[in-house]
Amino acid sequence: MSLRVYALYGRSSRALWCMIIVGTATFSVACWALFAGQATTVSKQTSGCHIGLSYDTSKRLATAWEALFVYDSMIFALTLVKTWWVGRNIKIRTRQPSLITLLLRDGAIYFAVMALSNLANILTFYFCGPFLRGGLSTFSSSISVTMVSRLMLNLHETANIGIFSTQSFASGVCELSDLDTLRDVVLGHEG
Repeated sequence: MSLRVYALYGRSSRALWCMIIVGTATFSVACWALFAGQATTVSKQTSGCHIGLSYDTSKRLATAWEALFVYDSMIFALTLVKTWWVGRNIKIRTRQPSLITLLLRDGAIYFAVMALSNLANILTFYFCGPFLRGGLSTFSSSISVTMVSRLMLNLHETANIGIFSTQSFASGVCELSDLDTLRDVVLGHEG
């Protein structure tokens, strides 16, 4: 998602540094939460690999997931701001949704699904028993990969020429002047 936002902002160094700073801060919080302090487990003996988490350990692990949620929220906010600004300043009429509309729609769907998934996972750390704490971590990670794949497939589907085609891009989706205008608005150039 960071790469999409970086491209959406026209490879802006300000957007890149914003993502790097917030990403580094959230990564630092997550590392602190995961590696600082002593890990404790519930003292019940079980066979196999089932290890219960103490409440203190689960709070620290939840902090790492909360940091991920903060970064996802920042990415969504950057996507929302840029697509709103570009959508307000340019109107291209086509049969298919514009790239900006697609980025906003798919970004909103991704954020909603991931926010609910991460919220459910975070709540397991606080409210479930020792053997169920963090039980949705695998689901949250898997749904993230699935949603990013969906985003990429939607981008390829929206492109008129397809993934492996050699046709020219301006073959009927919109006029070349519209593409120049879109480029200028996205990159912030005067037209």
